[in-house]
Amino acid sequence: MGVQKKIAFWSLGVLSLLAVFFLFVLVFAPLYLNTPSTKEKIETVISRQLGGSVRYQRLTIALWPLPHVIFHEARLSIPKTVSGTLKIISIYPQLFPLMKGDLLLSRILVQEPDLSIALPETVQAVKPEALSLPEVKKNVLLLLKYLAEIGPGLVVKMDQGALKFTRKNHLLLFLQNAAVRFNAPPGTMDITLRAQAEPWGAFSMSGKYSFNDDKAEVKDLALTAGRSALSGFSAGLSWKNAPRLNVVSGRATFALAELYRWLSSSGTVTAYVNDMRSLSGEVTLASVQADVPLDRLADSKMTIAGKAGNVVLDWGPLPAPLSVTGQFIVEENRLRVSDLSAHLGASALSRISASLSDRKNPVIEVKSGQAVINLSEVFLWGKNIGAIRDMLKKVKNLTGIVRLSSLHFSGPLFSPRTWKRALSGSLEHIALASPLLPGPFVASRGDFIIAQDALVFTKVRASLLDTRVTGSGAFQGAPPGMRSLDLDLSGEAGQQSMEWVFDRFALPPEFMVNAPLAF
Repeated sequence: MGVQKKIAFWSLGVLSLLAVFFLFVLVFAPLYLNTPSTKEKIETVISRQLGGSVRYQRLTIALWPLPHVIFHEARLSIPKTVSGTLKIISIYPQLFPLMKGDLLLSRILVQEPDLSIALPETVQAVKPEALSLPEVKKNVLLLLKYLAEIGPGLVVKMDQGALKFTRKNHLLLFLQNAAVRFNAPPGTMDITLRAQAEPWGAFSMSGKYSFNDDKAEVKDLALTAGRSALSGFSAGLSWKNAPRLNVVSGRATFALAELYRWLSSSGTVTAYVNDMRSLSGEVTLASVQADVPLDRLADSKMTIAGKAGNVVLDWGPLPAPLSVTGQFIVEENRLRVSDLSAHLGASALSRISASLSDRKNPVIEVKSGQAVINLSEVFLWGKNIGAIRDMLKKVKNLTGIVRLSSLHFSGPLFSPRTWKRALSGSLEHIALASPLLPGPFVASRGDFIIAQDALVFTKVRASLLDTRVTGSGAFQGAPPGMRSLDLDLSGEAGQQSMEWVFDRFALPPEFMVNAPLAF
């Protein structure tokens, strides 16, 4: 036999053996693997590894584009965690380790999963030991170690997924047509997710994450949900000694109308949401940094800068919708706001610059600002508030406008009597009706300045019955401790007013003077 014939003979033999092998793999191996006894053994092993129940309809083997195993119509159930179906699961081994007899996974492709994922009810509902950081660390590292053992660098992909996240049987988030990709250790792990979410619309997430014995980190996390977004978020959780959370950077935009619709339908934060009738507007966080020792939260340090854009809150305890626009900065132990505007009914604040500091004994300081106060609205609202209702017992009606052209005050937040204050403004068409007065007291106009316990008023025009008064004045100290009074008034008192004064103070009739009385 010639050399060429020998080569052809052996080549044909090798090809025949490969053909027989492939025929066995493609035909006879699936027949064996799908026998009831073998199928039950495979399901039992996988179920034990996952701590739940796994069932599948059949198993096949494919050689193109690379050898892989395919599970069809799988059903998964892990108590209190996840349950659902997975139409196709394709598992690809790493070829070179496989040639040496080692089974390591290269890729897992999941098609059309339909899963329901149960989240813990609340932080309070979970046992404290289940939340301990050492336990979380241990479980995460064990999972990552297992993934690294079965397939270093394993890539998991999911297409056309339906993922339902629930809490207490309430649907929190429903991702449809979800495409997910992530890789296992070693090294930094990447994750990407794109889906359609109810009620958000377009939903996406991407970022890098890593875990080791000392720290868990996430870098460049980006998330979009409808018109809300998080970007450039990087943080680390140190857990080697005292646990500490360090947020390095981050930016965010929150579309409050979308958030409100989600919260109100998901059973989340119900204590507040149930009292809300609507919430809209936008809050933007331009930068976020934080250093939080988890065992000493009071020592946390953070810097958050942002702005509120036309935020409108219609909330049960408020007498009317509240709208707010302005900028804010949170720095460690202090909150600062600038260019703040707020509207409540026909009353408003504008150009407010203020700060609130000291968590234990909060101190407020309003450095500048302006205000318009509608007294008729305040009077109606005040009758429903206990402390103010007591002050208004002797007031039948109150109308008019108070304008504050400048304001400044500071002091302990919960001790307003000790505040240092400086206000200036004007009165417009004030009318006060009280059983203590014979008729409405009207101040058609007037300017005022308040500095500590001193009150100065000028250009006042007021009337009561048929008495008209114009002038100015100054008070030092408030009754009953008034220290000085200086008045410069002019006007005239009519007959009705004179008769009321004589009757009210029981003056002798012979002292009555002819009206009108000019002064």
